[in-house]
Amino acid sequence: MKCFSALLISFIPFILNARTPSIILYEQRDVVGNIKTQHMREAILTYNLLLNTAELHIHQPGGAIGNTADLHQDGHKKAVFDSEGNIVNDGTNDGSYNFALPTQEPIMHFVLDILPWLIYGNSGGDPTTPAERLEAYVNDLESGLMKMRGSKMRNLDMESLERTELEGIGVFLSAIGSAGFKKIGDFLKENQPTSEDLDAITTELYQGLLDVITGNNPKASDSGK
Repeated sequence: MKCFSALLISFIPFILNARTPSIILYEQRDVVGNIKTQHMREAILTYNLLLNTAELHIHQPGGAIGNTADLHQDGHKKAVFDSEGNIVNDGTNDGSYNFALPTQEPIMHFVLDILPWLIYGNSGGDPTTPAERLEAYVNDLESGLMKMRGSKMRNLDMESLERTELEGIGVFLSAIGSAGFKKIGDFLKENQPTSEDLDAITTELYQGLLDVITGNNPKASDSGK
């Protein structure tokens, strides 16, 4: 996803008093200090969820369900093609540059590439709203949850995590709390989970992340429960 430069991001708070990735990450400060000691399970689940989440629906807002994304072998450059094989350049679903590698740095990829896209869109002319973009992203997270059921859980070196990565984990912890992560853990262990189980998780992810992004986050003080 397209990400504004750090310089541009630093000036945006002064424009229309907009919320920015920096503000949202800073708001996780009370959660960050406890992640390594009290929320290792949530951190590992977040890491594995992002690692297993492919980016398909995020390139299909506006009804462009035929779009597919082609990631360059370097992991950074990406092109999007429509159903007829034409490169998409509509300002909404364009290909972009990944500042962090999705398959190697999934948490940083969320922080540097996905979160700015959720807030700002793909371009200045992107007509989609943060809620619409988040709906597309949660559809990809849903696919990631299903993929996790058939994948071996990867360990996460907690001591090597940078503060920015902890803040990225904090976004998800603030969104659904430890109770929400327990539902994810139960879903992964269930032999025959129902579609209702999955819908409940993705609905909570959507509403929780939307609350975090918009600043209406009643779960922030409850993230450790």
